[in-house]
Amino acid sequence: MVNEKKKKKIPTPKVYEFWLQYDQLVRSLHTKKPKKIISRRTVIRQFLKKLVVVAAGAFLTTVAFYFFINRNRLYNSGLNGLLQKFSQWLTGKNDTTSYYLTYYGMGLASNLLIIFCLWFKFKTRLDIIGTAPFYVLFQVFWTLLFSWLKLEDYLFKNFKTPQTDNIYLIPYYIIVALIAAIIHTYGYSLIFRVQAAPGGFEIISAHFANKKKSKFSIASLSKFFGYAILFSLTLIDFLQEGEDKSGFKGFLDYITSNYQLGATVVYVLTSSYFMKSVFPREKVILLQIYSQSEEKRNRVLRLLRKFSPSYYNIWQKKVRQEEVIYVTICYLTGWNYFLLKPELQSMGKIYINETS
Repeated sequence: MVNEKKKKKIPTPKVYEFWLQYDQLVRSLHTKKPKKIISRRTVIRQFLKKLVVVAAGAFLTTVAFYFFINRNRLYNSGLNGLLQKFSQWLTGKNDTTSYYLTYYGMGLASNLLIIFCLWFKFKTRLDIIGTAPFYVLFQVFWTLLFSWLKLEDYLFKNFKTPQTDNIYLIPYYIIVALIAAIIHTYGYSLIFRVQAAPGGFEIISAHFANKKKSKFSIASLSKFFGYAILFSLTLIDFLQEGEDKSGFKGFLDYITSNYQLGATVVYVLTSSYFMKSVFPREKVILLQIYSQSEEKRNRVLRLLRKFSPSYYNIWQKKVRQEEVIYVTICYLTGWNYFLLKPELQSMGKIYINETS
């Protein structure tokens, strides 16, 4: 009896086990029922934990933007792409310090405006979208740190960014876009998973995606905003630089000869796909749990009912004459499985199959 209780106990992560602590924080935010009365100290403590994650996510997104996106004249997805363009207009292409100050200054102002509009119109939870201004401040900190340490000169001292467009540079731009998308999206996913928001239109994505029974996913909203802004920026650049070309044919010629534009499309596609992988709220899996007792099987059923799986089926399977295996079958999303995984592991052996 003692041994069975020990098996049921879910171990608590130690202080230095940062990743396990992060997973535990994510699960606690999504699975615990909200209390009617919460002390101010608890709210502040939970928000500070989110800010630690936001700082880590901002580090990754700043690495992607500072060393890959901006350096290679690619556009970020969403509102940040527009901010890049406006900052270039206002400061020029040579004044790096003014450019970053303008970029992050407009980012902070736009975040505050979006937060106010969402709170005023929809009464959005400030503990979710209120992290966005801090996200920008963390980005400013990391950018200043990179600049002070002169990391760009150190890492790329023997490499010059191509300044002219050449068809042979297409693989280079695609590789840069893939690396930037993976790093940037992973930073975003860390933030989204703790019910927080980074900057720009992702605040709107976080608001709608965190609603109960939401029909929108963060990946689909990010892809929509990414393509909408990318088309706008392409049109603006064409009107600016394509004076010698006119009409629809001229616009098509401009698009096909703009390799940074093609790389940005790869960036948006990769970001959307990778977000679905690291934050699988749409991917459906077939879960099979083999329990050793009927009591554990019933606990599995009670736990799965809370998350309304597509269906579940149960049968008994004899492995030996004196042994009965209780099998539970259930369809649920990969995200719900992640949230329930520690408890399910204590109830039986798990088998997973991805569905189309």
